[in-house]
Amino acid sequence: MSKSSTEQLESKHLRNSMFFSLLFCALIVFIHLLPIEGCHGVYPREFIKLWGLLTSTFLHANWQHLWSNIGPLYLFMAGLFYYFPNRVLIVTIAGIILVNISVWISGHTGCHIGASGLIYFLAAYLVTMAFFKKQRNLAAFTLIIVFLYGSMIWGIFPTKENISWESHLFGALWGIVAGIYFKKDKVWADTPEPAPNKDNQDVDKSELKIINNEEYIYYNNHSTTSMFKTSTDIDNWLNYKEIKYNFEESDSSKTDKTKEKS
Repeated sequence: MSKSSTEQLESKHLRNSMFFSLLFCALIVFIHLLPIEGCHGVYPREFIKLWGLLTSTFLHANWQHLWSNIGPLYLFMAGLFYYFPNRVLIVTIAGIILVNISVWISGHTGCHIGASGLIYFLAAYLVTMAFFKKQRNLAAFTLIIVFLYGSMIWGIFPTKENISWESHLFGALWGIVAGIYFKKDKVWADTPEPAPNKDNQDVDKSELKIINNEEYIYYNNHSTTSMFKTSTDIDNWLNYKEIKYNFEESDSSKTDKTKEKS
C-alpha cells in the first residue's frame, strides 16, 4: 500500500468517524423533537418505568440541556470511532447500561435523564486508554475537549440539585474501569498495514534487490518477503555475509601466497 493510498484510507476513516457520530447525535435530536409526555428516565430504587435504564440517555429536559451535551458527545463519539472502531458498539452500550444501573441503585430521588453520563464515560475511557497505549494524540484530543467544556471537571460534585451529578461520577468511574478492561486493544492509528499477498501480487523488477539469485527484499511499503521478516533478520544476514566474505577473502589470499612460494 503506497503512501497516497494510506492517506486516502485515513481520510476515509476520519470521515466515517464524523459521520457515525453525526448520526448518533441526530438520533438524539430527532427523539427530542418527538411529542413525548412525562419523564421516561431513571427513577432510583423504584420499579416503575424500568425501560428508562435504556432510554434516559437519549432524553433531555429542554433545548438548553440538549445543546450542552450534544457538542462533547459528538466529539467523544467521533474519537471513539476513530481510535477504537471495533469497540464502538460494546463500549457505548456498556456505558449507557452501567451508568444508569448505578444511578438507579444509589442516585438521589427524581427522574434522571440526559447523555451526560455517557459523555463522562467516554471521556474517562479515552483518557485511560491513552494512558495505557501511550497515545499522546488521543490524550490531547480528550483533555482539550474536557477543558473546553470546563464544567465537566466540576460535574462529578453535587453542586446543583437539578443536575444528576451521580451520572457524571459513575460515568467517569465506569469509563476508567472499561479502559483498564480493554487496555490491550490496539489503537486504529497504530494498526500495521497488511503485508502484500505473495500469491497475487505483481512485483515490479525495479523494486527488487536480487541476492544470490534466491532471496530478495521487496521494498514497497517497507514490507519484506522471503526469509526477511524484520530489520533484525536483515542485519543478521548481512553480518553473516560480511563474516563469510572476510573468511573467503582471507582463505583466498592464503592460497595465492602458497602458490607464489611454490
